[in-house]
Amino acid sequence: MPPLRVIPAVIVMMLLAACEGPSFMGSSHVRPEPSKEQRAKFEQYLVQAEADAARGKAVTMPKYVRYEMPDGNEHIYITKSRHAAHPAVVRRTIVTRLGVRKLATRGAHGGSRAAFEKWLAEFKAIDVNRPRTADLKPIPTL
Repeated sequence: MPPLRVIPAVIVMMLLAACEGPSFMGSSHVRPEPSKEQRAKFEQYLVQAEADAARGKAVTMPKYVRYEMPDGNEHIYITKSRHAAHPAVVRRTIVTRLGVRKLATRGAHGGSRAAFEKWLAEFKAIDVNRPRTADLKPIPTL
């Protein structure tokens, strides 16, 4: 049996490999880009995210801006033009379901779906490596 510290690394590698979708297995399948309707829905999502983000503290990174909400229960990530998933938004929120606090990660994109899914996998990899006994605040960040 491998040491316990090796298992999270293997899980992260599997998540990142799965992000590549069917092309990882040699397939030439390419996911379609968003339709006009999907793009319009994303634009609405982006407007709402930007309005919500205005209440938070901005932390500028090279390829995105992270907004930390005042109550500490949510972070909003909005890509810059240099980001492969641009335009895209990810929201990470602490939610309570059935008395258990969990971290919910969701988002929307108006560009490359593959790049967006890869970006989401990076957040999920952070969560996989977070000890189960660790508190959710502060929210783990990229």
